[in-house]
Amino acid sequence: MLLRFVLPVVSVLLLLPVSGCGPDGDDVSIPPATLPGYQLDPVVANLIDSVKADILADTCFLQQDVSHCSWGEFGFNPGRFSMARSTGEAILIVDDFPSLPPRVMRYHNRIKGYYRVGQNGTVAAVPFSWRAPTTLFHALDAFALPDFVPAESLRPLSQPLRDLFGFYDVGNIGHGSFVLSLLIETNPHQPIVLMDLIRMHGYALEDLCDASGSPESLARLSSKSHQVADELRRVMALHNVRFVNLSAGETLLTLRQQWASSCGGHVPHDDILRAKLNAYTPVADALFNTPGVFAAQAAINASNPQDFPFDFPSPAFPNRMLVGYFTVLDSGLDESGRGGPQVFPDGRSYGTSTSISTVVCSRSVHLPTAKRRCCK
Repeated sequence: MLLRFVLPVVSVLLLLPVSGCGPDGDDVSIPPATLPGYQLDPVVANLIDSVKADILADTCFLQQDVSHCSWGEFGFNPGRFSMARSTGEAILIVDDFPSLPPRVMRYHNRIKGYYRVGQNGTVAAVPFSWRAPTTLFHALDAFALPDFVPAESLRPLSQPLRDLFGFYDVGNIGHGSFVLSLLIETNPHQPIVLMDLIRMHGYALEDLCDASGSPESLARLSSKSHQVADELRRVMALHNVRFVNLSAGETLLTLRQQWASSCGGHVPHDDILRAKLNAYTPVADALFNTPGVFAAQAAINASNPQDFPFDFPSPAFPNRMLVGYFTVLDSGLDESGRGGPQVFPDGRSYGTSTSISTVVCSRSVHLPTAKRRCCK
């Protein structure tokens, strides 16, 4: 799922059924589905029954005040990575991961690392732990098995988890969290590497906020970007990353926003911001032009290469596909995926035929105002 806005995800730690569309475009729950080629191991079936009994026995969390119930600190440990069947070719997800969402408790053995770019331009592993209900953590951790257990097979646990721990699910709301669950469930044999968004204010704040746009400040900004690019390639080589899923990018607009939020004062002339934007080129090159690595980037309304140099189709990035999406059957796209600018039913545009490489159909359960949704 390559959306560049935050999705209002409503799930319970990815143990609930997905929602779809009814004949009139209304949201309905998808009935239990047969998972092609998947047979539930009797050992896993027994484990589900055992975990369900443990959940139901923890009645403390049925009370209004749960502060006195059993809570614990549980750390993410990439050393526990274990996959019985793996291609060995990792997917790097670059998205909004200011922290690890609770759903990672269930998938932690499939995640090789969690990284963030620092002010010094280095990419470092991020230590992280959850403060979580003890029963909840152990319930999710029980299915972090070397053999993949599809979320659909855990449907019997959805209602008990919702009843006791639904309040804790707020940590799963976020674009990166949703993308993570989709990619793991649809690519169960690919290792995963997570990285928080790569923003210029995150690794070169002082030079980004230099309003002069002097050659010296631009050179330092470019140098920091080169350092970040080298670090990205190091991490990709370390984990044998072969695929990148990027739901972000740097544009003239994002630099204006970063200036307002991180720099303050009068925003420099667009020509100065464009020069700073071009200093991001080494980072884009690492993501979109590293040999042997294919990148899928969420497309936006990129109208020109000057203000959107890293979101506009370019031969400089041969390993990058720009992916748009549609949610209504009458999208206006022809059979080749071409057409005029498209908009959501509520008026939000999502891409143009000149700024995308391909389009995919997205279930629009996440767009509650939409009708005639794309469900086929």
